[in-house]
Amino acid sequence: FDFGIAAVGGRLRIAEHRFNFSDVLDPAGRIDLLPLLAPLNHADTATCVRAERQVSRRLGGSCQVPLGTHGVLEAGRLYLTGFVASPDGQSFVHDQVEGDPSNPESLGDALSEKLLAQGANAILSALGT
Repeated sequence: FDFGIAAVGGRLRIAEHRFNFSDVLDPAGRIDLLPLLAPLNHADTATCVRAERQVSRRLGGSCQVPLGTHGVLEAGRLYLTGFVASPDGQSFVHDQVEGDPSNPESLGDALSEKLLAQGANAILSALGT
């Protein structure tokens, strides 16, 4: 079960109440948290994020790699766009895919392959990734 909650105010409240912050960051084995977190999950957003993260995983995304993805669910289809650029913006590749949202990682893989075929590999290699 993956989740993330980010808010400075939340960190302050956690600190004030002396919660074990590691329980919040690493819920492994904390089945008791699932019912509490379930209302925070938005299925459509989770589907888009799974596709977006797959592109980042496949292309070695990090804070130093200029790449981006954006997924949108519309009329029962997942539309995923993405790009990879050189830091100076001189090299830039972008593309999009669409498909059945039931396996968002496969759409992320498909977009990654299209970006690599257009030259993302050369950009990423120049960055040392």
